[in-house]
Amino acid sequence: MNQSAADEVVPGLPDGWSEPPPDLITAEPVAGWVDGEDSFGIVTFGSSSCPLVAASVSADDPGTVTVDFRYSPNNPCTADMAMTTHVFTLPENVTQRPVAVAFVLDGTTERMELPG
Repeated sequence: MNQSAADEVVPGLPDGWSEPPPDLITAEPVAGWVDGEDSFGIVTFGSSSCPLVAASVSADDPGTVTVDFRYSPNNPCTADMAMTTHVFTLPENVTQRPVAVAFVLDGTTERMELPG
C-alpha cells in the first residue's frame, strides 16, 4: 500500500493548475499553485502504475517547503511515461512569497519556486 503525504494524487494535471506548464520533453518535476495559494502541486513523471510517492512534506521556514519523495514499492511497473500531480495543502507557517520548494528524491534535491 502506498502511503502518500499528499492530500491528493492525480493522473495528469489537476483542475485549477496555474502554471508553469510541465515540460513533456525534459520530464523534470515542476511545482505550481492549485486553486489559488492554499494548495500547491508537484508534477512528476514516470510509470503510470508506479508513480513516485510523497513520503513527507515539511515547512523549513516561512518561505520554504520540502517534499521528500520515494520510489513506488509497486512491482512490476508499466514501461510508459506518465505525468502525475501530487497536491498538498500549503503549511500554515509558510507565509512568505514566493515560496521555495525543495523536491528531494534519492538524496538529490531539486529547487523550484512557487510564484508570489
